[in-house]
Amino acid sequence: MARMAEATLTGVPAGHGVISKLTSDDGDFRLPWNPEDPDEVANARQAFRDLRAGGYAIYRITGGRRERREVITEFDPQAGQLVAVRPNRGG
Repeated sequence: MARMAEATLTGVPAGHGVISKLTSDDGDFRLPWNPEDPDEVANARQAFRDLRAGGYAIYRITGGRRERREVITEFDPQAGQLVAVRPNRGG
């Protein structure tokens, strides 16, 4: 996946986006991007596609204190905070 493991920033500047993924196997990975930087947007778009292809659901987080989660299926460079979650599998 595109540079996902390299991005472990604790803060993301205002106006930037971030994809966060938390798994017991890989730990916590964050991939930030600047919507004004075409290379960062392309990298984030590819990471988004890779996560979706890997079975992850991607949620856009909005609303501050009254947090809302919306499933998205298409990458939007202006989306802000995204969280990737692998659905639980029964067994």
